[in-house]
Parts: sequence; C-alpha cells; structure tokens
Amino acid sequence: MRHEPLMAACHTAPEDAAERPVSDADFQVHKPIGACGCLSALATYTSSVDNNGVRQTVLEGIAAIKGGGAKALILATEPALIAGKEVHVGLTCARPS
Repeated sequence: MRHEPLMAACHTAPEDAAERPVSDADFQVHKPIGACGCLSALATYTSSVDNNGVRQTVLEGIAAIKGGGAKALILATEPALIAGKEVHVGLTCARPS
C-alpha cells in the first residue's frame, strides 16, 4: 500500500504491501488534524489502483484520526479489485455533512 501524503504534516501511516481488502494502519498524529485545515477529527480516505496507466478509485471511506492509533481501513469490497496491484491510499479532510 502506498500512502499518499496529502495531510502528511498532521499524521503518518505505515506503508505495507497489502493485497487484502482491509489494511491495519497505525496512525501517528504529529499535530491536530485541524492544523491541516480540517473542521473535524474525521478524514476521508480513498483507495485507488493504477489500471493501464489510469488511476482508478476503488473505495472511499471515513476514519477518525483524533489521537491516532490503529485503524482498520477497508480498501476494497472484494480482494480481486486490488489483487496484484499497488494500492494507493489518500487522506483528505472529511466533507461536512
């Protein structure tokens, strides 16, 4: 799994070679997520893969980043969607409801 550093100033997540639909990530918070412009402690994560040179979104979800710690990120609804591919995970501020 490749972690996309959109909010890297506020957290880090480990990079591992995940080919499974759920990745156990251990977030380490460097400063409050609000310091990166987020209005809450929620972040939207997006998993994607490259298909024939085109980045394709596989799944999008929300994770609570406040305080960091272990999170189970669902990367795909089925393993075949990411099997044999490098999975990219990007984090952005969650949109307001």
